[in-house]
Amino acid sequence: MSNGVSANVRSSAPEGSAAAAVRHRIVVVGGGAAGLELVTRLGDTLARRGRAQVALVDCSRTHIWKPLLHEVAAGSMDIRAHAVD
Repeated sequence: MSNGVSANVRSSAPEGSAAAAVRHRIVVVGGGAAGLELVTRLGDTLARRGRAQVALVDCSRTHIWKPLLHEVAAGSMDIRAHAVD
């Protein structure tokens, strides 16, 4: 089972030019621990070099990282320090 979907987007630039190269769009559906890890790795390897656009689609705006859940429950974690907008 695959978490990612990729599609080719071709440019109308003349052949042989850098703009004519195929650029991939990768959409990862599901922002659980595996989805976040996959998007991070793809972004670090492909997106930084301009070889692909990477997007994450999830129904929730937040993610609970379960290894830190005990800190949240105990009230010892500063939520603002770990928030992402």
